[in-house]
Amino acid sequence: LNVAVSGSRDDIVAGFRKGNDHMMNCNDCNKNKLQNLESADRLEEACGVFGIYSFNGNNLAKPVYYGLYSLQHRGQESAGIYTSNGKKFRGKVGMGLVNMIFNEENLKDLTGHIALGHVRHSTTGSSTLANVQPVIVDSRWGPMALAHNGNLINTQELRDQLLDYKFK
Repeated sequence: LNVAVSGSRDDIVAGFRKGNDHMMNCNDCNKNKLQNLESADRLEEACGVFGIYSFNGNNLAKPVYYGLYSLQHRGQESAGIYTSNGKKFRGKVGMGLVNMIFNEENLKDLTGHIALGHVRHSTTGSSTLANVQPVIVDSRWGPMALAHNGNLINTQELRDQLLDYKFK
C-alpha cells in the first residue's frame, strides 16, 4: 500500500492512531514524500479481536469479517473466524490479509449466532499457520473458541485456574 504522506514515521503513526488526517496535508512537513507503510517499521500493535453474539439467531460470519477488516491495521500476518450455533463450531483461518482469506463462498459456510474473529501481529512465536487464531480448545464443559491480544506469559497458571473454576 503506497500512500503519499509527510512527516516522520512516528508522526504519521500518531496521526493515524488519533484519526487525524491533518498529517496528510501538514505544511510544516516534507511535501510529496512517498512512504510504503508495509515496509516501514512495524506498527506497535498487538492483534485485533472481534466477537459478537446474536440474540435473534442471525448468522454472524459477515459482520465479523467486516469487523476484522476494520481491525486489519492491528495485524496483517493472519486472520481467522470461528462461528458456533451453540453445539458445533465452524471455522476458517489462514495466513495473509482478511480479504485474501475470506470470500462470499467460505463465509456462507461459517454459520452460527456466536462468532469470534482474530487478526494477528506476532510479538512472539513464528509466523506459521499453527499460530493463527482463534483456536478451539477442549475443556470439561466442551470445546470453546479462544483468541487473545498480546502475550500470555502465565499459561499454566491460567489453565489451572480455568480447570479449577466451578460454575454456580
